[in-house]
Amino acid sequence: MTELESLFSLSGQVALVTGASSGLSAQAARALAKAGANVGLVARRKDRLEELARELEAKGVRACAAPADVTVTEQLRAAIDRVEAELGPIDVLVNGAGIAPLGRAETHTRAKWDGAIALNLTAPLEASQMLAKRWIERGRGGRIIQLSSVMGFGANPVHRSVGYAATKGALNNLTRHLAVEWARYGICVNALAPSYF
Repeated sequence: MTELESLFSLSGQVALVTGASSGLSAQAARALAKAGANVGLVARRKDRLEELARELEAKGVRACAAPADVTVTEQLRAAIDRVEAELGPIDVLVNGAGIAPLGRAETHTRAKWDGAIALNLTAPLEASQMLAKRWIERGRGGRIIQLSSVMGFGANPVHRSVGYAATKGALNNLTRHLAVEWARYGICVNALAPSYF
């Protein structure tokens, strides 16, 4: 291991990634594993989680597929419990599950709005709360990374997704608030805000 690799090594740590069955969350899980972390994979699609778990284990880390709908509190808690039971105490949380329902603002349905709020905002809060409570009780810190979006900082006339933009803006400020409130416990909270790709 080079000096640079040792600075960024996650060897021996446990990370949990929500939304890990596809997209950026699956890539985050791969990156965490490449850095040496054992990874808990949470999403609804069990078959994809299990496939990714096998891929990560072939790289020499342990992985745990924990299927759950993260908008259902008890399923989310059960997934966290399962990951900790199989891999050990979680050190890193990546809140990556998300949805971007499309539609003009004037016709955006309440169901689409509520779905975006539940998955893009409430689920990250609940997952963060569940782990922060454990970290505070254990007297150890942790790392929370929210997968946000540049649409959390401005409007987009091309991709009409008012619910997505609103939730990502709220997620950015939730990140700031949690970072300030939990800093004294050694809990670092950040957000990544990629553009469309």
